[in-house]
Amino acid sequence: MWFAIWLACAKSPVPKAISPVMTRLPVEDEQFWNQNIDWSGIVELPGDQELAYSVHFLIQEGALTATMDIPMQNAMGLELSDVVATESELSFVLKPPNSPKFAWAYYTFSRTPTKDWTGTLTQMKQTFPATLKAGQGESIHRPQTPEPPFSYNSKEVIVPLTEQGVQLAGTFTVPSDDVIQPGKGWPTVVFITGSGSQDRDETIMDHKPFAVLADHLARSGVASLRVDDRGVGGSTGARADLTTLDFASDIAQVVSFVKGQETVDVDKVGVLGHSEGGLIAAMVGAEVPLSFVISLAGTGVNGLEVLIEQNLDLLGVEDVEARTEFRTLYSNAMSSEMGSELEREHILQVIGFQERYSGQNLSSEHREAGLQQFEQVKKSAWMQTFMTVEPSTYWSKVTVPTLILNGSKDRQVSSTINLPAIQHAIP
Repeated sequence: MWFAIWLACAKSPVPKAISPVMTRLPVEDEQFWNQNIDWSGIVELPGDQELAYSVHFLIQEGALTATMDIPMQNAMGLELSDVVATESELSFVLKPPNSPKFAWAYYTFSRTPTKDWTGTLTQMKQTFPATLKAGQGESIHRPQTPEPPFSYNSKEVIVPLTEQGVQLAGTFTVPSDDVIQPGKGWPTVVFITGSGSQDRDETIMDHKPFAVLADHLARSGVASLRVDDRGVGGSTGARADLTTLDFASDIAQVVSFVKGQETVDVDKVGVLGHSEGGLIAAMVGAEVPLSFVISLAGTGVNGLEVLIEQNLDLLGVEDVEARTEFRTLYSNAMSSEMGSELEREHILQVIGFQERYSGQNLSSEHREAGLQQFEQVKKSAWMQTFMTVEPSTYWSKVTVPTLILNGSKDRQVSSTINLPAIQHAIP
């Protein structure tokens, strides 16, 4: 929802799956579902938009269970609850983790003459047409994604962290055997993902930007290591109290791991971070010996300023007085005592402003959902750190060659305020 646009910054652990409520399936229907495991569908959204999804069914102890993938939202393997199937009707419920009941998504279908299903998605009192047909949906083709055979070498690695039982899984990529290795080893880049739980390729909407960059670097004679975030893929150690400072410590240990590889030139190891990863690159560069630092869409101001500017840009607010008004409202909401009536009042004022400038007329339930999401993320350890950390403190200590890239069309991390702040801070 639009009122949660700022949640994209939150790096949180992978949520626990919700166990589905199972309704026992008649024996005669088990064969059908065993033969039709994978289904794909489309939800028709306003403005001629479509949301593709897939559902995977499985018979467990005579009951029909299911999981859902929503690639456009980078959400995979979501457990579905209350799966009910008859000869002519099908229904299930998606219960997003940590969401109130009125935010649950209800799917209801009727069988068509072609044996497919047609129906609706109902969520927060809004209903949208939906379809579901047998077979896997067509995957999104991203022509820039590297495909084998590769002209370079990659191997799976495990980076053990000092925290007991925690490790990061990753891919170490080095140039082809046909390329002459420099005498001291390969120059090497350590990739740092942005906010949110990310895999090593920073996959989003089937784009794999870190895989693309690693491919290019390897073909250019540069090695790289990219790792899954905690709790993603083969990495462990996800916790609700982790902050940007913890992630910076993790990356510092990854750098040490890379420098321990025989084929790496320890004097030519640097980091490349995207979004929050750009800030982490500065943190690591301020404390760990590196040969270079690269920031892609990184921040130069504290998180509170980033979020204020992000909201204003996404809402398209250009009026100076209105921007000043929102800055005051948002700052008040973030600084108010948690759980107080004053906090609630300030957050509702923020939501009211967003509602006004988005042209939407929200129900009381929508406002309450926005309020609860705001409160939940605000009180997280990650957000409290993100709001107060001053990137300039770290950028001012980065003395190695540094490349800073911010996009003028970026509405998540504004180049207008972040790029000058980084330039001013770097010695």
